Amino acid sequence: MSSYIRKYDLVEVSEYPSYLAITDNIHIFNKFISIMKSSVIVYEGLYGVRLARGEYKDIRMGVALYGFGQQNALWFLREALQKGARVIIKAGFGLNFGESRHPVIAQYAFAYSCNKDKLYLSIADYTLLSIMDWQLSTSEIEYSIENIVSCGNPIESLDDKELSELRKRFNIKVMDTDTAYIYDYLNRWKAKALSIIFPFVWVESYPEIGLWFNYEPTSKDENSVINELVRLILDTFVEYHIRLEAMKKKKEGEPE
Repeated sequence: MSSYIRKYDLVEVSEYPSYLAITDNIHIFNKFISIMKSSVIVYEGLYGVRLARGEYKDIRMGVALYGFGQQNALWFLREALQKGARVIIKAGFGLNFGESRHPVIAQYAFAYSCNKDKLYLSIADYTLLSIMDWQLSTSEIEYSIENIVSCGNPIESLDDKELSELRKRFNIKVMDTDTAYIYDYLNRWKAKALSIIFPFVWVESYPEIGLWFNYEPTSKDENSVINELVRLILDTFVEYHIRLEAMKKKKEGEPE
């Protein structure tokens, strides 16, 4: 697969890194490997998942490549959470379906220009977490501000009745089937971690979706786009790690 891979085991993965990106895009997966090249170990896990574990800026991280249906995705997520994953980002693209489906010609819409300061509760008022808190408080589910939440590409026509119910429950306008089931599962699991939401939508179609990073469509070549996206995610993991460590130290220093 790559000259950077030092080990490739067809074994059950015993431990997942705390910071885990998941994707069904082989190019995104390979880009993670190339950036974490000095320390990468790749495993073939259960449920057809290929997991690359490594380090970025001295912090252990990982990326999992999956390519299967919703039910297997749920089993994989359960395994990952049971074995140590705590912050999960789903990495992918929202294509402009009105354009060519060719990966280089099509417009990629994604969160490459976001302001990471808006990720955290320490920034007053308008933050992703406060938006998420408001959004979930209007839905009929039990939740914690610390739940892990995932996202993915939207599609406009959804006929699946169960999917429609999920969308109503979470008060979200557009969501693809895989993402809806992942979203539902992670909320049911109530994993304890800070939350990040990456719905990929184009602004002119769904400006009111609520839970998303700002982005601008780009016509850059595919490799450049993927490189920016992967580095954004890795840097976001670093930011999370710094914040979580600071929160842990503050908590340890508080009197009983």
